[in-house]
Amino acid sequence: MVPFPIQGHLNQLLQLACLLSSSHDLPVYYVGLATHNQQARVRANALNPSDIAKIHFHDIPTPEFASPPRL
Repeated sequence: MVPFPIQGHLNQLLQLACLLSSSHDLPVYYVGLATHNQQARVRANALNPSDIAKIHFHDIPTPEFASPPRL
């Protein structure tokens, strides 16, 4: 699963990941930026802990980049 956080897909894909991992016994890999995965883990507290334990979170490193100066 790769959520699009700008579209607000963190919660929906986390719930789908829980459904797939618990109902169908499929391995689920949740891939995203470390900050977004952390948000998903915090929101997961409202879900079944045994379902969340089956989900493998993978953090994509954020590369350093030069940003233009603010005017």
